[in-house]
Amino acid sequence: RLIAKMSGGEFSEPRLLHSIGFIDLCVNKSRRTSSVAFLSSGTDGDIWLWNEDPLEDAEYEPRNVQGRTHHSLAWHDENIYVGHTLIDARTGVEKAVVSRFSLNDFVASAPLISFSLDVTSLDVSSDGNILVAGAIDHILKVIQLESGNYVRLECEGQIMCVRIDPNGELLAVSASDGILRIYPIAVVSGASPIRSIRISSRIPDIEDCSPGQPRLEISWAVDGTYLFSVVLGGVKRFKRETFDDPSSFIASSSVTEMFSTCCISSCGKFVAASSMGGTICVWNVESGELLSSCKYVRLGETKVITSMIWHPILYGTLFFADSEEHICSLSNCVKEPISNSDSSDHPSKKKLFDSDDDTRLSADLGAIKKSYGFDDEGVHITEKSPPPDERPFVPLKMLESAAPYEPPRVPGSFVSGSSPTHLSQRYLKWNQFGMVTSFSTTEENTIEVRWHDASVHSEMIIDNSTSRYSIADLSNEWLC
Repeated sequence: RLIAKMSGGEFSEPRLLHSIGFIDLCVNKSRRTSSVAFLSSGTDGDIWLWNEDPLEDAEYEPRNVQGRTHHSLAWHDENIYVGHTLIDARTGVEKAVVSRFSLNDFVASAPLISFSLDVTSLDVSSDGNILVAGAIDHILKVIQLESGNYVRLECEGQIMCVRIDPNGELLAVSASDGILRIYPIAVVSGASPIRSIRISSRIPDIEDCSPGQPRLEISWAVDGTYLFSVVLGGVKRFKRETFDDPSSFIASSSVTEMFSTCCISSCGKFVAASSMGGTICVWNVESGELLSSCKYVRLGETKVITSMIWHPILYGTLFFADSEEHICSLSNCVKEPISNSDSSDHPSKKKLFDSDDDTRLSADLGAIKKSYGFDDEGVHITEKSPPPDERPFVPLKMLESAAPYEPPRVPGSFVSGSSPTHLSQRYLKWNQFGMVTSFSTTEENTIEVRWHDASVHSEMIIDNSTSRYSIADLSNEWLC
């Protein structure tokens, strides 16, 4: 028998960070060493430059962009790219833009690109030549930094996360419609993705991009061989060549939780992900083994993690930010599980069979007799008991009153393959034919029906404001 004991990791004391809402953390894509270890940004107009010390001792230098920041950052060598709101000095009109700032003096260039709504995600290529930006307005732009030329693409949902592969050949994009899209980096405006993969149900579009919605983060392996994406219950790993037959990294204790952020360690050995319920899991990339699973709780409550990175200097240490203006770290989370076997050469077994007491017992005939209830004369202890009439009277305790009868509780109706009823976004049914998903917010209540085989029927959207359907079933012929 093999018993594996999983490491839990150690949380640091949380520290205050920026303002309430989305907070983004990022590291240097050029992987060059500097006195700055990572950057942080919220919506307060500040960019903080953190040094390489552990969180308890870490110091930061605040920089201001003279406007509202959009919690979207990218960093390559001496250049920092920031999504922020800029007020036109001539017209007084606000514009959502991406600007480039110098790491040393934080001097801004002219805006590189503009959007109609806030910028949600940025990424820069490993060579620093290409910048990709996505926004709430469903627009994605790929910018050639040297020439300033850009390509415009449109998705069917808010852009949640953009990632350029380390080889500079592919671009991965997740959007609030639950679709992961793959484009060639040399794409033309208006082009369709070369692959589209569903990783979650549709996330309702919210103009301010609420932290209560998963970020659907994606991350490339260090060598670009695999693409990792958060899903329900954990992370999926897609092979670069085909993006088919993904491997699943699942946390058995969090199979019903939607994961939101994920990141790959700089050594490429570990992938970490966080769920909307505050669970942080770390897996071994090669074996798929779950190395640690921890629950982030502050002030007795779980908090939503909005961004997470592997610290570039501190081995096996995660830094993450929550939506309530705090930053925290998790260390010692990559230890391999400790295994104990039941083999006879185990130290505890040796101690059991080699003790001095057992040696003396085997040599002492009297001790052997006593161990079986006999005295030195061979008389069993039960034969020495006094007759019943000579035994002392021991009164019985008064019987306690029986507990009142409670009838069995009848559970509510349910369907196999459905999600818990308390969720605002839940599956009414998920089987081999398709999915029936319910979305319930203060503004709308709808049901979305999708067949795995799109040739059976196109996607259906049903208003559920009046009927309030709560269970469902479907096949290729029927929807109930």
